[in-house]
Amino acid sequence: MIYTDKRCVQPSKELAYLSFLPLSQPVSFKSENVGIQTDKQDVIDISDDQETVENSKDSPILVSSDSSSISGEAEMIDDPSIIKSDENTTSDSIEEISTPDKSNSIHSDKREDEPKILPISTDQMESTIEVGRQQDVTECIENVTFQIETALEPESLEDDNEQYDMIKELFSGKTKQTITPLDAQGKERISYERFFSLIINVSDHPKDIYDSLDSYFSEDTVKLEEGLVKKSLTISQLPNVLQFHVQRVMFDREKLMAYKSIEPIPFGENIYLDRYLDTEDEDILRKRSEVFQWKSEIKQLRAKKVELLHIDDTTNLSIMDSLIATKKFLEAKVITHETLSVKAETIVALQEQIDNLKQKLETIDTDLQSLGDKVSNQFTSYTKVGYSIFAIFIHRGEASYGHYWVYIRDPKKNIFRKYNDETVTEVPASEVFNFVEGNTATPYYIVYVKDELKEQYIEPLKRVINKC
Repeated sequence: MIYTDKRCVQPSKELAYLSFLPLSQPVSFKSENVGIQTDKQDVIDISDDQETVENSKDSPILVSSDSSSISGEAEMIDDPSIIKSDENTTSDSIEEISTPDKSNSIHSDKREDEPKILPISTDQMESTIEVGRQQDVTECIENVTFQIETALEPESLEDDNEQYDMIKELFSGKTKQTITPLDAQGKERISYERFFSLIINVSDHPKDIYDSLDSYFSEDTVKLEEGLVKKSLTISQLPNVLQFHVQRVMFDREKLMAYKSIEPIPFGENIYLDRYLDTEDEDILRKRSEVFQWKSEIKQLRAKKVELLHIDDTTNLSIMDSLIATKKFLEAKVITHETLSVKAETIVALQEQIDNLKQKLETIDTDLQSLGDKVSNQFTSYTKVGYSIFAIFIHRGEASYGHYWVYIRDPKKNIFRKYNDETVTEVPASEVFNFVEGNTATPYYIVYVKDELKEQYIEPLKRVINKC
């Protein structure tokens, strides 16, 4: 593991460039002694013994902490004097991240020891930084993990010839999709898919994180080419570190623009995945079927409620509002009018319809509450496969801009710390688990770690470094 005892570290320009560069963009390294046409544009020389950046065009990327700027945006500083403007920051307290020294390595081919050049023009750098500004936390994490994985030697090859390495050991799991034709003569189909994070879709309006997972790992009847089939999704392989991506950016079809949903998705310090595992346990399978049935009933009840409360485009009134308005009009204007005649039975009939609709809505709400409680309590005793909260990435702002910070839990001291740019503070759990309606500081990424591994894996604050 690369470490430093300096006060802080800052990435070199080429490292920042590679971090922001989209995964689909090819990168070409060339030997130093090979002529490179640069069109009179500056290039960055990446050599193994490079320790400092001498050219002003090659100065490090500094992250702006100005509150008026957008968090996460990296600014390219072309004037090296800006770096030295902080009197409290000396060269002894800052270390630049560079390529590890290979001077002691033995290579059969001398060309492997030759320094490599990565041609980067100023325009390319500015363009890539702009792309980085537009990335959300998920894209940044995927970019970083992909580049780390690219540099890692595989520990083994999986059945699909995909390399198995440290990144996959930490973050990857597998889902199992089973498609069973309702026709008894049909053949069951099974497929597996690797995942690094599970998506929580806010547009489904889940009441909490379990509600979202129940919808994701569920049974459903769908129509395919061969006819009606039952489709189910379970977890066949668990990750050591479980990541959730909260999908909050949506598209307004009327305004033709993206927007961010701030709908709260409650989650706790612990989460248990027993109910979602691939299993032959009859008790769990029975409970899943019951949840599936209850969810179907909930869906039908919600659709009925939406229908009863639907607002007519012409009158801008719901059915109940129309009945109430009509009754009031007849009582106030028509009954007392000498030339108009309205029977008293008409008023009574309107009131009966109003009362009937109110009763239906109350019954629907009662049934929804009862079914929701059943779903919530169905698997409360299944707590063998547990994960503990580790980190929560928070975003405040809109779909196209905003500010990120992260809360990280220290399991040894049982506290949360807030990492906000260069400031680290201890915060109460009530700030982390704040699910108040209207709160614009919303989780975009939630990370849990297996209970049995949290002491081994998680050490956010390490003051003592044992040097070999």
